Order: sequence, then structure tokens, then C-alpha cells
Amino acid sequence: MQCLDVLRALQREPEAGEAFLAELGDGRPRVERALAGATEDGARRLVETMAVELQGALLDRHGDPAVAEAFRAREGFGAFGTLPTGLDLERIVERHRPHV
Repeated sequence: MQCLDVLRALQREPEAGEAFLAELGDGRPRVERALAGATEDGARRLVETMAVELQGALLDRHGDPAVAEAFRAREGFGAFGTLPTGLDLERIVERHRPHV
């Protein structure tokens, strides 16, 4: 239901979609494609795409670069938690280790 509400709100108020796209920066093309093909059947996929791209934009803006890189790298993998080699995983683990 919530995904359908998002889709309908974006259709009623296109300026809300433009404001969201402005917030994304580099993630914009992916969401623009999802919006262009959005239907009620695909509303859940649309909202998922919007959420993931917003997470990525916020990590780019406010997060650790290693975490942002790992977040984006997982996009090509079907299983959650599967990442390619070559990421700075030690840095990610170290930032969560308690320092006393």
C-alpha cells in the first residue's frame, strides 16, 4: 500500500519527484529510468530503487568513503552481503571496533 501511495503522490505532484531527484546527485539516472517506467505493478521496485539510491547519496555525502564504495559495489550481486574483492573491508571493520 505504501509503495502505491508513493507512486500516486509522485504522479499528483511531479515537483516532489524533481525535489527527490535533485537530492540524489549521481544516483539520479537510475531513479529517472524507474520513474519513467513506473506502474502500479512495479511500485515496490520503484520505491526500493529510490530508497537505495538515497542511501547511496547520503553515504557519499556524509559517510566513510570505504563504506560508500562497498555499498555501491554490492549492486551487481544478487545475494545480500556478497561483495567483490578489492574493497577496503579492514577499514570498515576497524571503524566499528570499540576503542577504549
